[in-house]
Amino acid sequence: MMNADMDAVDAENQVELEEKTRLINQVLELQHTLEDQDISSQLFLPL
Repeated sequence: MMNADMDAVDAENQVELEEKTRLINQVLELQHTLEDQDISSQLFLPL
């Protein structure tokens, strides 16, 4: 492969990696939010 082609592939891989990282971070944030809500709801459950 020529350098220009390799650079294009590297750029595409970088964009894909950044997108995957962003999605993983969103999932983790949502998971933490759900855990926080679960803990909050447990505080208000009647005994």
